[in-house]
Amino acid sequence: MHRLQQDLPSDSYSFFEGSEVLGDLVEGGIDAFKNLDPKDQATLRQRAIEQIEEQCTLTKRTGLGVPTPVYTDADLATFSHIIYLDAMAEEIAGRCTSDTARSRITHSLSVIEEWKEKEKSSFRDLCSRNEILYYTLTGAATSTKAKKLCLDFARHSPEYNHRLWTPIFEQDAGLVNASQTTLVLDADKTLAPFDTGRMFHDAVVRKFPTVNANFLETMFGGPLGDSYYAFRQLVLTYDEKVTDGSFEELCFEVASAVKLYPEMMSLLKRAAITPRITAIVVTSGLKAIWEKVLELANLDNVVQVIGGGRLCDGYIVNAAVKAHLVSRLRRTYHQYVWVFGDGPLDVLMMQEADQAIVVVGDEESRSRSMDGALEQALATAHMHVRQALLPGTVRPRLDLAQLPPCFLESERFIRELVLPRFELYDETDSGAAKLLATATRDADKSGPLLRSEARTLVVAMMRGGEPLALGVSETFPRSAFLHARTSDDIKHTHLQDCDNVILCDSVVNNGTTMRDAIEHIRALKRDIVILVTACVVQEGSIANGGLLREAAIRYGVKIVALRISNNRYTGKGSSDTENRLFNTTFLQ
Repeated sequence: MHRLQQDLPSDSYSFFEGSEVLGDLVEGGIDAFKNLDPKDQATLRQRAIEQIEEQCTLTKRTGLGVPTPVYTDADLATFSHIIYLDAMAEEIAGRCTSDTARSRITHSLSVIEEWKEKEKSSFRDLCSRNEILYYTLTGAATSTKAKKLCLDFARHSPEYNHRLWTPIFEQDAGLVNASQTTLVLDADKTLAPFDTGRMFHDAVVRKFPTVNANFLETMFGGPLGDSYYAFRQLVLTYDEKVTDGSFEELCFEVASAVKLYPEMMSLLKRAAITPRITAIVVTSGLKAIWEKVLELANLDNVVQVIGGGRLCDGYIVNAAVKAHLVSRLRRTYHQYVWVFGDGPLDVLMMQEADQAIVVVGDEESRSRSMDGALEQALATAHMHVRQALLPGTVRPRLDLAQLPPCFLESERFIRELVLPRFELYDETDSGAAKLLATATRDADKSGPLLRSEARTLVVAMMRGGEPLALGVSETFPRSAFLHARTSDDIKHTHLQDCDNVILCDSVVNNGTTMRDAIEHIRALKRDIVILVTACVVQEGSIANGGLLREAAIRYGVKIVALRISNNRYTGKGSSDTENRLFNTTFLQ
């Protein structure tokens, strides 16, 4: 502690000795405290930790302390990290013998070792139940490592993890900027029928027998679950137990045993040769392993890996980070995003995706909790999700109505993957469009003068879309016709016998109405073909980030515009398009 006081900046850290703080609360100091009854002692212990917390909050400093060996609920609610200084038994025995200030009982080395193991086990249990991160510090360079840990612990949090991850991704954003479609793939049991996290842990246990063989089950099956704290504790444990040289060696050992699914190998190779497609692997496991797996598959130069697993990586990847990645790709980089995953940690990013594929492997190795997670997600959120059976003989998840099958090597899937996502037919300069547009551009002209088969529904977005819809209906006389003032006017009964929907409007301004109608129709019947046609489409609605463009890309909608306008003016009064079309300008 004295060395840390010298090494760490005093304006960022405060230092506390538990017994000194308690002694300051009682007249007569720590000796008087020891003579109090247990109830009064407990009250003072709580007051002491509350006082420390208050001081740290007011000064905006990180508190470092040497606590007393008795921990109250208030202590456990306040501590964020515990570093256990694991001195050698011989060193502890020597200190006891040479202590002239106090009379200490001398114990054998075996008793000291047993006492240490019980104490460490107790700490691990307390920490896992109270979201406290734990680290056992050993070795000659204890003070140097302690300083690095204190600096890391002071800044790292779920919020910091989020802030740190974003600029790291931005560094490689050039891979995305030139593409239209991004494939985001989980790694373990998605790219290959292997759990590299389990394989690495087993390899660590073989090499370092002091590592608990049931650590993964205890950590992720306990109170922390799949939280940020569980992943951070995993990182800290590997940093504590595995040397740098051994880490690289074990990663290579695991990676060498991993073989990709043939279908996934073909998919990634297809992405590599398609200019419009970028592939990103995002893993909650060890980044180093999957970089080596892709290198051995000759895919390392074309597939980016986002992941952590080591303290030096600086961040961890959990479900929230995965979902944020997909959201950012869609909303900031305007990508059409396909997500491939296999387990509950992938569900959040599947909900953010344009298309989601659940990779379903062998029943013995697949996630047992994924069915429940999928059912809940499908019930609460709109998802475009299918399942890929690898191999094709395995039993599917849920049922094929809830989770339709998808064949990754089929011509239909490949065509869906590689074709351009945004199709706009601009008729601004065509003679026919100019002829049709003339009447609507002349404020002196009024009336339904615009013009536009058995399984097609023509929808007039009221009121302005009716003249165009009537023209389309006349061209397709066997089509059904529907007036819709809002998207809710379109019911499932209107769509159940239809394969195509044509949405007609006179003017698309910012695209809100059309986007809502598209999303509503897709929710009612996800495989129906949707076409949007309008006399005028404002340029902003189909620019990058525009509402109509985003909806068209996400839901595979084609757009036919008789004219594209950069005029943002929305007509009112006597110039309003709808009133001119229907001879009702007197209503304004």
